[in-house]
Amino acid sequence: MTARAASSVKRSESPEDLRREAARDPLGLMKRIGCRAILFMKNEQRSITLKWAFRVFCEFRETFRVHGAPVESSTFLPHPRKDIEAALFILLFQAVLAGEKEKAAVFRKAMRSLARFTDIAEGDGDLVDLALRVAADPAMMESAEKATKERCGEALVTLERYADAVRGEEERLSRKERDLLGIYGQ
Repeated sequence: MTARAASSVKRSESPEDLRREAARDPLGLMKRIGCRAILFMKNEQRSITLKWAFRVFCEFRETFRVHGAPVESSTFLPHPRKDIEAALFILLFQAVLAGEKEKAAVFRKAMRSLARFTDIAEGDGDLVDLALRVAADPAMMESAEKATKERCGEALVTLERYADAVRGEEERLSRKERDLLGIYGQ
């Protein structure tokens, strides 16, 4: 396993070089090669990293439990998006390597949920909320006045734009997962 991860980094880097780098600068290695850095960490470093990742996951899980709309503002996230993504990939990678399919499924679901949180422009927040209310209750638009119908139409167009961004983020995360796990035949 270690040789495969090392071969995907640089051909000139040996697993021993990566272990030394992990001992010196585990976060630097994590930034450089991603969650595979966990393979080269000492047990204590690995344990600290996994505890951090699980804490971030738990806080994020509570956030997506509370905010269940198909499009949400990234301002609701408890940590920066990149930190949550890194934590989820670390946990997913660890679960896959350990053969824990149920845990891996939970982390994949969380990854899909992360895609729902997007940067919504300041003026678009009200339109997105309106569109979500209209989508939940289509009769609302039928009984509305002309000006309200136009506003609802504008809101639906805005929501669709953000939904496209969510789909793009889902695809990016799926590609990243395939690239990572494809190395290990998963």
